[in-house]
Amino acid sequence: MNIFSLLKNMEKIKEISDTLSARLSEKKITAISGGGMVEVVCNGKKDVIDIKIDEEAKEDLEMLSVLILSAISSCQKKAEDVLTEEMKEMVRELSLGITEEDISNK
Repeated sequence: MNIFSLLKNMEKIKEISDTLSARLSEKKITAISGGGMVEVVCNGKKDVIDIKIDEEAKEDLEMLSVLILSAISSCQKKAEDVLTEEMKEMVRELSLGITEEDISNK
């Protein structure tokens, strides 16, 4: 990656950042644990925006805690994957001279 190329394209980079942020806010990513007992929804920024818990899961609070943490972790991992793909797409669209490899090697 050429640092001078990046400096020269700061306006495009700002555009990428703003557009990427908007896209990620709109993404809805779902993760399920415990065979559907817990469902977590997060956005592309990894913010948890909803949690649904099956009535059966409420009977065992220790298990419920593990299921919630597992679903959140899975949802945030999926969001990270979405972020990487969105960044690759933005780079392709704006042709900044940044390679997909540069993005994947964060």
